[in-house]
Amino acid sequence: MTGTTTAVGCASHDGLDYQLATYLHSVGLCRHPDDDQQAPGDTPAVFLGFLPDQPDAAIAVRVLMEDRDGDDANPTYLVSLTGRAAPWDMEALRRIMGGAFAALHDRQGFPLTAAQRVLLSRRTQMGALHHDQNRRWQRADVYRLLLLAPD
Repeated sequence: MTGTTTAVGCASHDGLDYQLATYLHSVGLCRHPDDDQQAPGDTPAVFLGFLPDQPDAAIAVRVLMEDRDGDDANPTYLVSLTGRAAPWDMEALRRIMGGAFAALHDRQGFPLTAAQRVLLSRRTQMGALHHDQNRRWQRADVYRLLLLAPD
């Protein structure tokens, strides 16, 4: 692959996946989504909507559902966070996904951007651990986020 690969591509800067990736970066879990995700480093890469084959340590943020049925101003989203670690390194995956859990589960009133806040975030599903053909451990967890009306 030539050039740089940033997380942006599947969403705009105002999309929830981008905002959540930026938040995860702010708490130290991953690279900033605008940075080169293929550059060498110890911090996991972050991608929006998909998890490419490289680099090994990465997080994918994908919006699964948007529900405005109950309240247009305060929509509910289901978001999948898929974490992956280097071959045979299950402990690194536990650190990645444990960090995401600590940053997101049962959190109330935290900012995603200057204008967007999360009223409540909860993990609704912890995925099963599995490894791919390259022996890289992976897990996909699902979080439900209730957003506040933008400021």
